Amino acid sequence: MTVKRPGEFRITKEAIEFCQFPKGATILDIGCGEGDTSSFLTENYGLKVTGIDLDPKAVEKAKALYPHLTFKEGDGEFLDGYDSRSFDGVMMECVLSQINLPIEAVHESYCVLKVGGKLILSGLYYREPSEALLEELKLTVEAHQEKHKAGLLTDEEKDHSPSKYKVNGVLLLDPLREDIKEMGFKEILFQDKTDELATYGAEILMEKGSLDGYIDEKAQNKNTGYFLMIFEKKVK
Repeated sequence: MTVKRPGEFRITKEAIEFCQFPKGATILDIGCGEGDTSSFLTENYGLKVTGIDLDPKAVEKAKALYPHLTFKEGDGEFLDGYDSRSFDGVMMECVLSQINLPIEAVHESYCVLKVGGKLILSGLYYREPSEALLEELKLTVEAHQEKHKAGLLTDEEKDHSPSKYKVNGVLLLDPLREDIKEMGFKEILFQDKTDELATYGAEILMEKGSLDGYIDEKAQNKNTGYFLMIFEKKVK
């Protein structure tokens, strides 16, 4: 196993068992990396998993490690290759904060989920974002929007748009939750898993001597936590 994230499979196991997926349920694992989670779900719960990842090298390694499973190159913001209402569950573990437009990925997940399907999210979040941080983000987003309207954005700025949902690779849950619910989801579980993040950080420090490359330097503070959230697609 090559999985490297807070909680390893403990949080995954808790989420899947909470959702009570039956054997054969279809799951889309967005940001599957080298396929460890997809394999874990298949072997332990009998789920039918499709894993997608933007990194072609990770996808090729996943195919080599688990040739009996389905892995494809794919972007969580663009799930056009999948039929509407075709999955019982979609999961993004340590992924949503890395996506350029998080709410687009959630919307795409909504489209491919069956009614009653579950969206499983986990990742870094600001537990108590300061007013200064929120104000700085607001100004950054507004400035970006003004440049966009004026047609002054560089290619790099177009590819890395600031978002009201995240800062320094860490999610802001209040605006994210509000818009996910507005989309047509019902929140059915929230758990703070910051203890798992502390354990993970200690393990990385012991092994690597630094968290650089694992957690953004600006996010390495006591207000950075880790969460598990599960939503259910409602009947409209």
